[in-house]
Amino acid sequence: MLRLITLGVDSFRDSIYADAAAQIPERAGSLILALLTGIATGVIYTTMFEYRKRSRSDDERLPLRENSGSSKNVSIAVLRICIITATLSLFIISNRQIYVIRASAYANQLQKIAATFLTDKQILVYSSSFAQAQTRSDYVELVEDLREVISNNKAIDPGFTIF
Repeated sequence: MLRLITLGVDSFRDSIYADAAAQIPERAGSLILALLTGIATGVIYTTMFEYRKRSRSDDERLPLRENSGSSKNVSIAVLRICIITATLSLFIISNRQIYVIRASAYANQLQKIAATFLTDKQILVYSSSFAQAQTRSDYVELVEDLREVISNNKAIDPGFTIF
């Protein structure tokens, strides 16, 4: 799923983890994003169907002209391409943001669990390191370090799930 969302481009994937390390607010943001994505998709599809409905009713009222059908078919094809592109863009953007929110929440949860086993200075170092993470490897390294601290102290790792 992450490969699809990032289109296989490493810099896109790294930006997801940089955002997650910055610890953006979580659950409410993903629900609002999902709601807005649904509304936008509904508006796009409604517009498409209304356009097609009106163009069909216009065809019934207007006298037939030569080649009028081909230009209408081209405009409908262009509209379909625009709608498909917009829908795919909304899907990719919303899933990327949901992943960022989930990864951010997981990192935050790990920091809170590990905090009881770390010194104040170590807690600040982890917090600062997450704020400075720029790539997936930065994020994964920090998460793995925290998971090791949690495991060594026999605490519970909540685990990371995308959805």
